[in-house]
Amino acid sequence: MEALKENRAVLIMKYLFDVRVISMTAVTVSISAVYALYARTAVYPLLFALTLLAALLLLHMSANAFNHYLDFLYKIDTTANALSQGPPRIIPLGVISEKTAGAAAFSMMLTSALIGSYLATQSGIWVIVIGVLGVTLFAVYDARPIQLKARAFGEVIVFLIWGPLMALGSFAASTKAGINIGATYAALPETIAVVAMLYVNNLEHVSVDKGLGIKTLPMLLGKYANKAYYALLVSSYLAQIAVIERGFAPWSTLITLLSSPLLIQLMRTRARGERAYFKTAKFLTAFGLLYVLGFALGLIARRRGEAFYLFTSLKALGNNNETNVPYRGNTNNTEKATLNPNL
Repeated sequence: MEALKENRAVLIMKYLFDVRVISMTAVTVSISAVYALYARTAVYPLLFALTLLAALLLLHMSANAFNHYLDFLYKIDTTANALSQGPPRIIPLGVISEKTAGAAAFSMMLTSALIGSYLATQSGIWVIVIGVLGVTLFAVYDARPIQLKARAFGEVIVFLIWGPLMALGSFAASTKAGINIGATYAALPETIAVVAMLYVNNLEHVSVDKGLGIKTLPMLLGKYANKAYYALLVSSYLAQIAVIERGFAPWSTLITLLSSPLLIQLMRTRARGERAYFKTAKFLTAFGLLYVLGFALGLIARRRGEAFYLFTSLKALGNNNETNVPYRGNTNNTEKATLNPNL
């Protein structure tokens, strides 16, 4: 009995890791990046940012919980594959009941909607519009008859939600300035890492998904599936360099290179044909936290006016006309890099 209790505890911890910890990293990075970029145009204090973070975190948790619930309901997750790859399927294992899982997912979604409604009263209609779009994408991702994740569009939907929509929603709620496409750039590197995590989960479920009649991107890529995984991981760093060069992130965010040993480890793991889902989660967490730290260091240094952290982009050197991005300063290096108040 004690062994069973211990196993249940381990399964529940792994499940919570899947629906909460990974979500927290992705959401925190998006919010932190937007706040760092637009700190001087944000109209609300830190407490409001934490409220926004709570709403988005609950939304992501509920989406993941609904994913587990619907997969059980549609008989995608069964006792036969409950422990095969990725996070444990605790509903078919009997760790929690179908009713409890559904109620928990709905409760988190409802709480997120209530908080979002409050934010909308403070920040305007765009918060509601983006929220509705996000929930709609969640629905078509998971629910039948559309269920885009079973039609090889899962990675596309995840990219849209945790990239553009997350950043635009954060910007709209924080600034009362509507939407601005520039807000999406900062979260791009972490978004790619999130997509890589979903991709490797699908990669490790190819045999199971084929038997269920589900199509995923790794199936379509065939022999190139592993290489695509490597490309996504590397693209997180390449996207970061592009974002820095465009002036939407400080050079201090290159501290994410400290996570590169995990990248190498992941590549070796997949090259050996071993599972890499939880290792990818560790990479995502490390990359995201380092990215946030880089923004924090950049924001502090920018406010102190230290010359090394003026964050003048490569293109801005010798070009004084590009002033509409957050981390591009004056080319004479006599003033701090400033934010365009019209962003």
